[in-house]
Amino acid sequence: MHSISSNFQYSYRQPCFPIVSRSVLCSQINFNIMDIDEYDFFYHRIALPPAFSKMVAKRRCEFLAGRICAQIALNQHDSSLCFDVGIDSDRSPCWPRGIIGSITHTSSVAAACIASTETHSNIGIDTESILSREVCASIASEILTTKELYLLKEKALPKELFVTLAFSAKESIFKAIYKDVGYIFGFDAAMMIEFNHHCMLFVLTKDLSVKWKAGDILNVGYQVVGEHVFTSMLVEQLVEN
Repeated sequence: MHSISSNFQYSYRQPCFPIVSRSVLCSQINFNIMDIDEYDFFYHRIALPPAFSKMVAKRRCEFLAGRICAQIALNQHDSSLCFDVGIDSDRSPCWPRGIIGSITHTSSVAAACIASTETHSNIGIDTESILSREVCASIASEILTTKELYLLKEKALPKELFVTLAFSAKESIFKAIYKDVGYIFGFDAAMMIEFNHHCMLFVLTKDLSVKWKAGDILNVGYQVVGEHVFTSMLVEQLVEN
């Protein structure tokens, strides 16, 4: 008989996302890529993802790390809540009723943020390792519009950092509004129009849904910590008078 234990190594970290709302709960860990098996998932009370047996070690660790963060955030919200964040039919995280959230990871950092649907309608977070010069050169034109490239020239930032921030911000936007839109949209759907200290402003360039229209302005917060960038988009519920 196999005694249930876990070899998965991780450590808690102070969340790096620029989120000031007390009603948004975040958790973050650092972890190591290693060979793990189903017992590591059982130990943390996390269901095996589909096609688990076909996952390489890196993907298994990233998935487990993200779900551990989700569990931590949910327990901060309600210590009696025992809920395994599964995978919805569109492969997005499946949260408990009344909760919205977002999960992100690199190969060494994972995080999750959640909030009640009473206070927030949309949440999207993302973290990325700063792109290398070679990768940046190969994908910059896919991520940035011509106008965004002009904005880059105005800012005293390394191109690798600017492109990484733009990429991460657009990932956060996608995660935040995907459920409202219902389909995958490209990087050109949102264009950066302003870049300030810890904040980027984007404008939607096309109608995406009834709720999200061309011309809508989106605010994405960011923070750079070491070799990682952290971005977040939050939308509070409208309070009717």
